[in-house]
Amino acid sequence: MKIAFIVHDYHRHGGHARYVAELSARFKKKHEVHVYTSIWEEPNPEGIHFHRVPSFRWTALTTVISFIIPGSFIPFKNYDIVHAQGLCGIRQNIVTSHICNKAWFEAAEKYGGPLPWRKMINKWIITLLEKMTYRPSGAEYFIAVSNRIKGDLVREHRIPKNKIKVIHHGVDLSVFNPDNNQVFGIEIKNKLGLPGNEIIFLYVGDWQKAGPVLAEAIGKVDGSKLLVVTKTCKEIVWGDLKKYGSIDRVILCEPTREIEKFYCASDVFVFPSYYDSFGMVVTEAMASGIPVITNHSVGAAEIVTDGLNGILTKDPWDPNQLADAMQKFVDDPELSKRMGASARLAVEGLTWDDCANQTMNVYKEFLNKKL
Repeated sequence: MKIAFIVHDYHRHGGHARYVAELSARFKKKHEVHVYTSIWEEPNPEGIHFHRVPSFRWTALTTVISFIIPGSFIPFKNYDIVHAQGLCGIRQNIVTSHICNKAWFEAAEKYGGPLPWRKMINKWIITLLEKMTYRPSGAEYFIAVSNRIKGDLVREHRIPKNKIKVIHHGVDLSVFNPDNNQVFGIEIKNKLGLPGNEIIFLYVGDWQKAGPVLAEAIGKVDGSKLLVVTKTCKEIVWGDLKKYGSIDRVILCEPTREIEKFYCASDVFVFPSYYDSFGMVVTEAMASGIPVITNHSVGAAEIVTDGLNGILTKDPWDPNQLADAMQKFVDDPELSKRMGASARLAVEGLTWDDCANQTMNVYKEFLNKKL
């Protein structure tokens, strides 16, 4: 096959960029792979043909708007498969939905309150573009990264269920592995001065979609510390921590490309996000042998069995529910080990190889329909 991927960025540091990089690395072994992108970072580019797509990268909004026009004019006739990632164009054979922006904005307003005017403009433009991309005739098949996204596509964009394939993201089981916990765990604990007699909770991600409730909940849980790894500016994080008097419970860390080490230093991963299409951090934590506290607003919660390998709260932003779940691990220090072992087992079949194989099956189904 000749396969063309369309993606804003190409690298291995998370999100839809990581998804394309993982699939490309596998498909290039047997197929001709082309990647249309604005920027790329590929440690092993042999066998992949890169094509630069011009875009104005001042903000996320300008990137999307400027990319979608040239991204819509990829020479279809040159390829067997044109596979776009979300808002990259309005013409493609296959499109993977990594987020439903309309549903995301609804959740942001429900839990975070009215949007400031800049985000209101973003909402209006992005949802309009998304409506064009996620129209039923916009692609032959839509790949949803979770059942929650499939539901969003059906409800918000009226896409027929038979055109949607659910394929979960994979996880690198060698990088995120309990066998690494002893070495990396000691390294990070010594670096951060973490106490050995307290339960260590970890949060990784955008602070604003989970942080405020975490700031309140951690203040209710004695005998614990919370590690936070986020790109959100420190002033916002410290503001919430001061509001709830929980500064002494939290250690704020800079973003890192060695996030696997932080899982190793933690006992429980906590992710009370009000919206996440999948949440690779959830499966990375589980692969590291760490149980998860999350909720059904997160796509990867589909992999969590409540009470077996994690705890699912009913309300994403109820600090009492969250604190009660966290307290269980403080009251029973062995609980995280028992649940962590089950968490690892739950994701051992969730590999990037499997993700690639399922995606290739969608390609073949599409091509068979054309015959």
